[in-house]
Amino acid sequence: MALLQEAFDKALEYGLKDPSRREFGDFFPALDDVLVDALYDTYQQTLALVRSHCQEEFKEVCKEQGVEQHLRQLEDAEAAQASTSSGAPGTPFKLRSAAEDVSVDVVARAEAAARLHALKQEAAYLQDLLERARTTEARLTEALAMRQGSVDKMAATYNRVVSDVKQVYDITRVWPSAPRLSGGTA
Repeated sequence: MALLQEAFDKALEYGLKDPSRREFGDFFPALDDVLVDALYDTYQQTLALVRSHCQEEFKEVCKEQGVEQHLRQLEDAEAAQASTSSGAPGTPFKLRSAAEDVSVDVVARAEAAARLHALKQEAAYLQDLLERARTTEARLTEALAMRQGSVDKMAATYNRVVSDVKQVYDITRVWPSAPRLSGGTA
């Protein structure tokens, strides 16, 4: 069972490779580094969770399918075959053939169940990731629209202030001087 677990862990590690921060950032060229770092951290945490969940699910599937019991049966059959073939040199290899058929069948079923489960988990994960990406995109689009509106309001205010300042400047340039009172009285 340990060998099967090790093989599954290797397959899981191969299937869920970690991209580098740079490779991850290449998928989001329009976002600034702070957002990409936050997304990358979230991705790393999610990937660790997926790995852990897949390993637990693999153990559960093995329990449901009785893989450990089948493996024990195979080991017992192999031991019995080894003792029979060593005791009687002319014994046909029926027992070994049956054990191999059972082992191939058990391994094939376990592999198919593990693959199916992994594909379901991956589909659910990708669906969740897609939904979160859509939500994030909608929030960022809304934030961009709000900021664009704020920029437009600031530009309009700036243009009004500039216009008012120009008008005041123009008025003061052409404004007639106030009459000066002479120092003497008549």
